Amino acid sequence: EVRTFLGDRSDVRVLSEVFASPFDWIFDLSAYTFEQVRLVRQHRVVQDARYIFCSTPSVLAAPVPVPHTETSSCVEPILGSYAGEKRASELLLLHEVTSQSGFISIIRPQAVMGTYDIAQARAIFESIRNKTPLHVSPKSLLSKMNVVDVRDVVTALLATAQTSKANGQIYNIANDRSVTQREFIDLCSHIAGRKLNLCIESRNSTHSWQE
Repeated sequence: EVRTFLGDRSDVRVLSEVFASPFDWIFDLSAYTFEQVRLVRQHRVVQDARYIFCSTPSVLAAPVPVPHTETSSCVEPILGSYAGEKRASELLLLHEVTSQSGFISIIRPQAVMGTYDIAQARAIFESIRNKTPLHVSPKSLLSKMNVVDVRDVVTALLATAQTSKANGQIYNIANDRSVTQREFIDLCSHIAGRKLNLCIESRNSTHSWQE
């Protein structure tokens, strides 16, 4: 059964309507703040369901080790920042695992990309389409990124919900191979079949050429 609700998830009245009936699994993909998670977790229906929270690798403390693990150091849970809110939410949920019955698991997907959302590549393709330069720094071209297909994230979510040993665990969701920003830009240019005007800016000079 699929039920659709439209409303503000921070509105307690909306939440009461959503959780008026029981759920087997709850995949929380839209919680960006600690308060949003706290409000949801107050409902008994949520506590009784298998609850999987979508966090972010942004909670990892800089400099992020490559490769990193689920136990790598994290930022402080300071509210008001994206990473801090997500980390505070993680800690709240992990505390609940030890103090209550129920099922809670956390995933941290890397840069997610799918057919209908290419956020990680949007600026690159817009530069190619509009024939405008893409401004980058030499350091950023060497930085690594890990892109994950949204279908793999869905597979991970379902596998987590179906595995009892996932209770109380955090899972990084990543690709087998990281690529540099330069490699990713080259790949996008190859897919588009058009050259990209790449503008590399350093502190003292700017160099521009077509890739």
